[in-house]
Amino acid sequence: MNGETTQRLVKACPVCGCSELYNQTRTRQYRCTKCKHVFPRSAVVMRAAKPHGWSASHKIMHEARMAKIHEYHEANPDDGKYKIMAALHETYVMVTRYMESVKQTDAEVRA
Repeated sequence: MNGETTQRLVKACPVCGCSELYNQTRTRQYRCTKCKHVFPRSAVVMRAAKPHGWSASHKIMHEARMAKIHEYHEANPDDGKYKIMAALHETYVMVTRYMESVKQTDAEVRA
């Protein structure tokens, strides 16, 4: 590879470019789930897959949830995970991520 990045290719509709195709095995054709175009296998277009990751709105929402947990924890430092979850109606995963980041920050401050 020598430092080169490889992109994953996906099959796509030749009309709209959507990669969500239904393979009609009996007729040996594909049907696009977005525009409903039916086309033979030979007409399939290969394109680069879209990168996976968080959208901007997901990042903003995640940061807001973490800020809410931080505010509560600052006001109630003796409360554990389960009390925070109950008080804020927050998920175990989010509270655990917050607690781990607090531990990591505390360890860095001490060092």
